[in-house]
Amino acid sequence: MPHRFFIFFLLCTCCIDAAYTQELTVDTPFSSNMVLQRDARIRISGTAVPGRTLTVRFGTQSDKARSASDGRWQAHLEPMPADTTGKPLLIFDGQDSLRLDNVVVGDVWLAGGQSNMTFRAASLRPDAYDGLRRQASPLIRSYNVGRVVEGGRVLNEKDVPWTLFTPEAIGKWSAVATYFAAEISERYDIPIGILHCSHGASTVESWISPEYYAAHPETEALQCPAKPETDPMHRVTNASQLYTSMLAKVIEYPLRGVIWYQGESNGAWPDHYYESFSALIGCWREIQRQPELPFLFAQLSCYDRKDTRGNTTWAEVREAQRKVACTVPRTAMIVTCDVGEFKDIHPKDKQTVGQRFALAARNIVYGERVNASGPVLRGARFGNGRITLRFQSKGALTARGPLSEFELCGSDGIYAPAQAALRRKRIILRSDSVRRPQAARYAWRNANMPCLYDRDGLPASPFRVTAER
Repeated sequence: MPHRFFIFFLLCTCCIDAAYTQELTVDTPFSSNMVLQRDARIRISGTAVPGRTLTVRFGTQSDKARSASDGRWQAHLEPMPADTTGKPLLIFDGQDSLRLDNVVVGDVWLAGGQSNMTFRAASLRPDAYDGLRRQASPLIRSYNVGRVVEGGRVLNEKDVPWTLFTPEAIGKWSAVATYFAAEISERYDIPIGILHCSHGASTVESWISPEYYAAHPETEALQCPAKPETDPMHRVTNASQLYTSMLAKVIEYPLRGVIWYQGESNGAWPDHYYESFSALIGCWREIQRQPELPFLFAQLSCYDRKDTRGNTTWAEVREAQRKVACTVPRTAMIVTCDVGEFKDIHPKDKQTVGQRFALAARNIVYGERVNASGPVLRGARFGNGRITLRFQSKGALTARGPLSEFELCGSDGIYAPAQAALRRKRIILRSDSVRRPQAARYAWRNANMPCLYDRDGLPASPFRVTAER
């Protein structure tokens, strides 16, 4: 009997020792140099010795919390205006303490998607990289979530905590996100935080939470084909994989908005992209508790991808993206076809993409009356052997080079090149080989050469339109 009591005593002692050696920690992505979202209530959480009373202090604010039996705790900071002055965030429980230095308050943007968002600043052309490095600013910070696969092998890449934008630091930063942040921070003189969470080759389905799929079974049925678990790439393509391994760590961090560049990996399955992409936006907005969280996204660029649909599957993804911009509130799409490269799925011009993201943000997030969209098709009139397209456009429509990307088809569905004539905000299409046109399309190929712009140099999206029956 004494022997049993001795063992019981040892076990209790071990449990007590384990509990009291639990470190005071703060959750991802809190760290020194971070940007806190202005005008938002900030939840700060972590672990501590169970039963401890903790104090969180930042500037003139403080809040108390008590760690639960599992050691978890959380405290809150009330909404604050933007503040460029770095301050310490202090957490202490009477015995242990944490100090997170140089914390500022501004706007936090999540940069997500696949390889064109992952594309690093160091991979820019040398002159562009040097120019971006000259825009270094202590008001711009980035947190980079570690990837899970590279070159067909599993990675154990660690997150890179909040880091300041210095010429030496940005080599591994997202080029698009950095250009975007530099534009916004300089314009409004506020700190900008980039939560970079993207992964090459990822599908849109991989970023949607399993809980969202469970609550929306109609969306789950629309997933692209899953890869077998023997293939390491299943970690970046199958439903919810990247949500679980990467995004879940940061998606509850308060955000100003999202910039998103993805779609290439869904290019072979365009039929359900509209539904899946809309689901992703809905999922993230639910988690953020922001029903109108601004969501800005890049339309697929041009790329000479071969497929069995006449090399048009990327055109169909672009159409789905355009439909999202037209039907999902508080979204904006930027067109990138004109800065793509036929033979490179990773075009080097990320500056134009970042600047167009900034234009969209200035328009729908920061309330500027600025032109952020190229010509948008608003209607079509069929008759007399021609189609007249009507556009919403800043100023008269302009052409760069020949208007060679327009096509018409009749009832047989066979498209032929069209002759196009500009009339301010209208385009008149005819074709000698299509006497009674029933449909028109513009730049409707995976690799295209956009030619239609507004007076500010912003391009029109590829589109197709059919006569109503």
